[in-house]
Amino acid sequence: MEQNQFSRFQRDYEATVEKVYNYVYYRTGRNRDLAEDLTSEVYLKALERHESYDPGGSFSSWIFTIARNHLIDRYRTQKETVAIDLLANVLPSPLRDLAGEIDDRGRVESILQGLDRLPDHQREILVLKFVNELDNTEIGRVLDKNPGAVRVALHRALRALKSVLADVPIS
Repeated sequence: MEQNQFSRFQRDYEATVEKVYNYVYYRTGRNRDLAEDLTSEVYLKALERHESYDPGGSFSSWIFTIARNHLIDRYRTQKETVAIDLLANVLPSPLRDLAGEIDDRGRVESILQGLDRLPDHQREILVLKFVNELDNTEIGRVLDKNPGAVRVALHRALRALKSVLADVPIS
């Protein structure tokens, strides 16, 4: 890798590593050590495959696709199941508003319980949108869907979460 490419990769790494870590962290059941290891592996894969990255494209979409595929491969071989959770300090306002006017701790716990009841594909799209703050086009690249399909999937996931939250007892 040339010096110029390495400098660009370093800038892209610094701009995305926290979001990729958060994505991996939620997909590993909030296991910090495992999330750190897997995030490192994602960026090592990215370095190895950097020549396949199109500089005109979105680095964020590219790295999230690598992260998603790496997790899929890992869990396919490990046969583990992991729930995706969201932490109180990263819940975006659209998800916060879903739980209604209750105390923050109860609201977060209700949302976490609600997310646990959603299918993995709905939890994943909500995490990509509201935690990792990817736009619909970037989510589409990660999930191999067009932006319109992402918009519909997000709408369905939010509607499912609202429905589930109506059945979740407030702590």
